[in-house]
Amino acid sequence: MNTSASNNINTSSDSASEKTNATVTVGLDELSLDQKLDILNQGDGVEISKLNQRPALPTWLQNFIDTYQTLATDNLALIKNIYHPEVVFQDPLHHVVGLDALSDYFDGLYTNVLSCKFVVTDYFYQEQNAAIYWQMSFRHNKLNGGKTIEVTGHSKLKAEDGKVIYHRDYLDAGAMLYEHVPLLGSLVKVIKARASQ
Repeated sequence: MNTSASNNINTSSDSASEKTNATVTVGLDELSLDQKLDILNQGDGVEISKLNQRPALPTWLQNFIDTYQTLATDNLALIKNIYHPEVVFQDPLHHVVGLDALSDYFDGLYTNVLSCKFVVTDYFYQEQNAAIYWQMSFRHNKLNGGKTIEVTGHSKLKAEDGKVIYHRDYLDAGAMLYEHVPLLGSLVKVIKARASQ
């Protein structure tokens, strides 16, 4: 597919300077990325290549994201690297204070988990505060017949001394847990259906 790109070329003669417009037709696939960006950047003062760049994450947030995206039943001790000793953790099911209590809570959560994976899909931060958006996929031997359950959610984080001191999760507990418990799951689905009418 060919696309036209217009460039202004200044030419001069012995008698006077003239401005001549010339049109160059080239196939986009024939141009390098730098050449394409040069064409897009002409005259607007904004470098296109820098529009999608984000500044580097603060170390505490990068460590948090990296840890959660690799967290599994066999490496739960990694949370001690990202949480402050006086962390406050809250999700729809529990409110936990202190790193030791959080470690115990995670140990209990992961007891019957066959697999669990977090993928961070977006984040926002300012200084020591952040919000991360994620997709969690997990399998639990007592829920949904051991089949994968997917839940989206987000977390509000605050850091102190380079570690997370406050972590609050926002997610649909019904989609994560209650809908997959026999009898209770049916009741939750009926309630959700009626509430949406």
